[in-house]
Amino acid sequence: MPGMNHGGSSSSAPASADANDADIMFASMMKEHHAQAIEMSDMLLG
Repeated sequence: MPGMNHGGSSSSAPASADANDADIMFASMMKEHHAQAIEMSDMLLG
C-alpha cells in the first residue's frame, strides 16, 4: 500500500515535519482504534 513503508528505516519523522490538524486527528483516532483491537484480542484470548 502506498505510504505504508515497513522497511528498516527509523520510524521518526524528520525534524522539519510539522503536524497539522488532520495529522493530530488521525493519530488520536488510531490510538483509540488500537486500544479497541487490544481489548478485542484480550476478549478472544479470555
